Amino acid sequence: MLTEDAVAVFSDSPDALTKEDILLNHEFNQAYQPWNKIQYINELNDSTVELQVLETNKLLSIFNIDTIGYQYRFTLINSAITKIEMDTIANSGFNYRAVDSLYNLRLTELFDRISLVYPDKYERIGELSSESSRLILELAEEKEDNRH
Repeated sequence: MLTEDAVAVFSDSPDALTKEDILLNHEFNQAYQPWNKIQYINELNDSTVELQVLETNKLLSIFNIDTIGYQYRFTLINSAITKIEMDTIANSGFNYRAVDSLYNLRLTELFDRISLVYPDKYERIGELSSESSRLILELAEEKEDNRH
């Protein structure tokens, strides 16, 4: 459960996501069929829990992007989350910036194709909704099928 004023922050970004943003992003990402595996969980104190999680999803798989390790720190008050701090897990063999660039490149290529082949659908993928993420995944799978 999130408090009304809950925020999420990524370590290298000054921007914070509000409760509404967190829930919207969660809904959007569910259509990508995420897979998470908790590697480590530690209760630092009564109000702070830290997790290390391996994450991937079907879209990342289609884009040939490996599982990404994240570290989350949850701050709680009365069992409700008030803050989520996120970072990638330091790994000498993993370059998050390069993976993020590759993801953005593959997504841009997909969007370019959609705009050419399905201009009517292109207008629908611009909004952050579960419908648009399902459409993006469907068209990414179609593009991958056509590649083989």
